[in-house]
Amino acid sequence: MKQSIFCLTLLVLRFVIVEAIVHKNEQKRFLPKRHVLNLDLPPYERWNHILDQHDVSYIYKALHKLMNVYLGSKSFIPILQEAAVKLLPYLSQPYADELKGISNHTGLSLGDVILGNIVYDVTAFNRTNFHLTSLLSGGGTGLLSSLGLSGSKILSSLGGSNLLSTLKNKGSSILSSLGSSGANGSSLLGGLKNLKLCTSIVAMDKNNRMIHARNMDYATIHEYLKRLTIEVDFQKNGQTVFTGTTFVGFIGITTGYRRGAYTVSGDQRNVGKITQNIQSFFKGGEFAFFQLRTVLEKERTFHSALSSLVRTRTVGGVYFILGGVRPGEGVVIVRSQKEAIGVVGIPRDGWYVLETNYDPWNPAPAADNRRGAAIKMLNKIGKNRISSLKLFEVLSTPPVFNFDTTYTVIMQADKGKYSTLIRYDAPKRTRPTSNTTHV
Repeated sequence: MKQSIFCLTLLVLRFVIVEAIVHKNEQKRFLPKRHVLNLDLPPYERWNHILDQHDVSYIYKALHKLMNVYLGSKSFIPILQEAAVKLLPYLSQPYADELKGISNHTGLSLGDVILGNIVYDVTAFNRTNFHLTSLLSGGGTGLLSSLGLSGSKILSSLGGSNLLSTLKNKGSSILSSLGSSGANGSSLLGGLKNLKLCTSIVAMDKNNRMIHARNMDYATIHEYLKRLTIEVDFQKNGQTVFTGTTFVGFIGITTGYRRGAYTVSGDQRNVGKITQNIQSFFKGGEFAFFQLRTVLEKERTFHSALSSLVRTRTVGGVYFILGGVRPGEGVVIVRSQKEAIGVVGIPRDGWYVLETNYDPWNPAPAADNRRGAAIKMLNKIGKNRISSLKLFEVLSTPPVFNFDTTYTVIMQADKGKYSTLIRYDAPKRTRPTSNTTHV
């Protein structure tokens, strides 16, 4: 009885905290469903009870919207689906078995499930001057050449020659159907060019307590993802190991925390060539948000999490933003496909670190002023007044808060606070203004 009263009290407190944060437009902001995932179950079964509480047909629609937007040409998607299925034996465990389990339980094709889970790493590259002709021409020999690997090695990894046969049969027709705009990357692999996704902030308040806040922005498909946003408590032996925010059907973690230890989020970094992403996979790279989940499960401290995020190769470039529980524990880890090329911490005389989608040591482009706007607001608030509520206000002010914002998370590892808010109140699309401020 006492335990039930205690649990009810905690639930009421959580809603009181959220109500204090969302004091305006309450009816337009929604709390996601919160689920428990039992890590003691076989990977093949872990997600079943969560999937049963959501509409599989809507997951299917969201997956295909995601692929059509981010992968482009519908004629090319089946080739990628085929390749994804062939890569399954080379995905790390338990993730390979979890993906198979989701496909089996929902009836969604394995190709759809895998592509939906790795689409970030497939599309996280610099699309400026991206040309497809050299990759699809000659039955795929351009792809092999650009990878710098022997054809036999890749074919062996893929489990046969079917992929190149498909390229040989369909590559020329795909290029023909795409035309010149498709060949330069505006159609195939998405027409979104270099995407602007997400803002993450780790700030230190007047009592030197760390607060981590993030906006998840997802261009074009945000309305689909809002309905699929969930919080998940990952448990072992009945105890929560870590908590994360993700989407139904997506097994990676883009935002999460380990209570009493650290908080972490991931922002998109478009760098390098698509062939570098593929090459990184064949050299043992992990998909970025599978890696983030692995860290949350295995690493118990801020410093061990930092070490793992720095040293582990990822398939795509990414920004990992990590916050701790001790004063000054806040860093941005800037990763290429191969390595961490920089770790930027809170300045000695500063109190926050901030990341959008550009390297901290470079100016943000004039067309995207989120970083400059956030810096201006943070500096106006100041360390003595910063709080969870104030950070929420920063993330709720355009252009940081924008048309594509899907959810906002506020988290404090030392206090055990973790709240996700689905942003149905996102502003209408506006024309961006210039920005010359940078960190």
